[in-house]
Amino acid sequence: MAGPSKRRVAGIAAGVFCILVGVFGVILAAVFMAFLATFITTLAGLALLGAIGGSLAGAMVDARAREASLPVNKGAS
Repeated sequence: MAGPSKRRVAGIAAGVFCILVGVFGVILAAVFMAFLATFITTLAGLALLGAIGGSLAGAMVDARAREASLPVNKGAS
């Protein structure tokens, strides 16, 4: 268990962090508001690439269920 001096340091550090977030949060929000919506959408898409890749890899593992995970266009003749 941490002693009282460690808790005091942690409390002061947390307070300083909260003050910094409060002061610079408005600036950070203004920077993000200045970005184009397309740029933000691109960043979100890049962040999801790992999840999409993992899902596709998981869908292709079992050979018996692989066909069900592939898109098939049955309307084309």
